[in-house]
Amino acid sequence: MYQKPRQVCDPLCQALNIMREAVIAEVSTQLSEVVGVIERHLEPTLLAVHLYGSAVDGGLKPHSDIDLLVTVTVRLDETTRRALINDLLETSASPGESEILRAVEVTIVVHDDIIPWRYRGLTLSGTKTHVKGFWS
Repeated sequence: MYQKPRQVCDPLCQALNIMREAVIAEVSTQLSEVVGVIERHLEPTLLAVHLYGSAVDGGLKPHSDIDLLVTVTVRLDETTRRALINDLLETSASPGESEILRAVEVTIVVHDDIIPWRYRGLTLSGTKTHVKGFWS
């Protein structure tokens, strides 16, 4: 029996495909935009993007945010961090602020800092007027 050859896809591509399949259509467009921003800014050091929280556990409500855990190989420099924040804020909105966009919470961790798990990474959340972030 002939089977169509499978398309070659690296581990990041495979993870994103699994995530996209698990996410309801309501957030998939925004999620694709957010992941595109992350890939554009972090591609040389990007290892993984994991979707977690209510978007995958079936508890997504109208004002729920989209939670992403991003794993990179090195810490972000200040220029990259600021550019990433600015672009992520363009793909996010405070709960109830937009009928199209949801709030996006991106937590970035450096692989060697979490294997074995010891520290929290850079957590970014907020709106265009208020950004909250910290390094451990």
